Amino acid sequence: MQAMKNASSESTIKGAVLNELRQEKKQKSRNQNATNRKVQVNLKRLPNDEH
Repeated sequence: MQAMKNASSESTIKGAVLNELRQEKKQKSRNQNATNRKVQVNLKRLPNDEH
């Protein structure tokens, strides 16, 4: 019985860790997309600023 309980809590922990990693990956992706958009906007402005 104890072995099953340990396996159950272990899989719960694994699930939580994987979920946390997925959330972190999503956040990094969002941050990268935001950075890419800012860079694109700044690049579009560059030619206008040079005149």
